[in-house]
Amino acid sequence: MQPRLGDSVELELPLQPQLFFLARMTAAAIASHANFDPQQIDDLRLGVDELLLTLTRDLIRSDDASSFIRVEFQWHVDVMDVAATLVGGAGEPLATQAPDTAREDTERSISESILEAVVDEHGAGGPGEVPRVWLRLRRSSAL
Repeated sequence: MQPRLGDSVELELPLQPQLFFLARMTAAAIASHANFDPQQIDDLRLGVDELLLTLTRDLIRSDDASSFIRVEFQWHVDVMDVAATLVGGAGEPLATQAPDTAREDTERSISESILEAVVDEHGAGGPGEVPRVWLRLRRSSAL
């Protein structure tokens, strides 16, 4: 079955790293349904994990139990997009800025390197200072 143009799924998770596997599984299921090859599906799983860790690293350390992550998966004929936004307990996007330290810069650099290796495009940013990250993976033509 071929995916329809512009299909999408939205997933909301509590801000708990042990639940990030749900986003990885969702991404893998969608990519498999969209006929991505097994290597790309593995890359996507790793990319989604790094994306969520990058987005939530500072808030996890602050133990913000009322926040959650909204992950949006969109796919088209040969492209899959994943975007994640931090959302507060009231359902509104969070507008926080965590201070950067040398350790956090190193962790961000490692995540950046992993994302560069496994997806076609990625980035950060949203309206204002809303913490949001995204990635894009194009299906390989060698099927």
